[in-house]
Amino acid sequence: MAKLKVFLLKIAKKLPTVIVTAFFTLLIAFLALGGDISRVFEQVSLIKKVTTVDTKVNKYAVDFSQNSEKVGDRICQSYIQMLDNDDYAYYFSKDDFARKEKEREGVSDKSIGITIAIKENEKYPTVCFVHSNSPAKKAGIKKGDKLIKINGVSLKEKPIEDAVRLIKQKNTAKINVKRGKKTLEKSVKLGVFVYDSVTYRMINTSCVVAITSFDESTLKQFDKALEFIKKNNAKSVVFDLRNNPGGYVDICAKILDKVLKKGDTVRLKTKYGKITTEYTSDEKNNLSLPFAVIVNSDTASAAEIFAMNMRDLGKGKIVGEKTFGKGIAQTTYDLGDGTAIKFTTETVIDKNGKTYHKKGIEPDYKVKFNEYQNRNYYFLSDKEDSQLQKALEVVK
Repeated sequence: MAKLKVFLLKIAKKLPTVIVTAFFTLLIAFLALGGDISRVFEQVSLIKKVTTVDTKVNKYAVDFSQNSEKVGDRICQSYIQMLDNDDYAYYFSKDDFARKEKEREGVSDKSIGITIAIKENEKYPTVCFVHSNSPAKKAGIKKGDKLIKINGVSLKEKPIEDAVRLIKQKNTAKINVKRGKKTLEKSVKLGVFVYDSVTYRMINTSCVVAITSFDESTLKQFDKALEFIKKNNAKSVVFDLRNNPGGYVDICAKILDKVLKKGDTVRLKTKYGKITTEYTSDEKNNLSLPFAVIVNSDTASAAEIFAMNMRDLGKGKIVGEKTFGKGIAQTTYDLGDGTAIKFTTETVIDKNGKTYHKKGIEPDYKVKFNEYQNRNYYFLSDKEDSQLQKALEVVK
């Protein structure tokens, strides 16, 4: 230990003060985390190079106006972009990270809070869903309304993207809707609100619980769904995870703990092959009802973890089509100044130690939609929804 100390002091004398400080900071961090000391020297060299560039540009560049925050953003962004094979790596600026935190809470960007789609053989978009606490709901817009004009611009035969752009064009959207034979004008002020990520309803004796994402607000909404299940004395449950892109794994795990028996719910494998159990379910809350999970090709990430565990631990059946196949987990590291980085750190594995990444999860009952069902997904009646019908059949 004494020899190491003398060696380090000799190196320190040859380096500028700022590099010495960075050197020892990195050294302590790496030793504390069991890191490779050779990486410390690489990082010192990197810091020295960046510092040299910064010094030269500051001293000699014509009309140089330094913005240290912008420089830091660009450097970190470029570094993260070097992860060529990681499609989910990202550098968050202060604004980006603030938005991400809002997303985790389930809070929307500035909008009016509707889902719209164009039904086959129709010329105008139709409202498919209105979020319960949204500006659109407060303004009286309803499911089934046809959007005719936005801010005086006709939507006839226009793509959905045009409607979205026009809605966000100003702080207040003037929307002409057709409801039955009536044409109404609604003035909707854009705002932020908490998304409805969990909806539920009874079909005969089965409760259908649709989950569209996994964020912090999903937890409370899922609790209400559980209350609804008990209050209506449901005999079975169908979880609809179609078009659910995922969200936060820890939120998904907390929801699984509310309904599953004891077992490991999230198991991860690191780049070094180490397997860890990240989350488990206990015996406290066990939803002892028959259930099924409906999935499709847009069911991904945390939603796949949910479906996998429902089959592995809850003995439920998966219905629908093969899932997307995102079986990897990202970690977000707060850099301490309001910015952050995110990149892939683990692979998700099932109870047998296998991964479904880039493969997807195969359903127990494969029910593929035809072209008409895919085109008119948001407008299908319960009877037209063959995947839902199969799930209801399975839980009987």
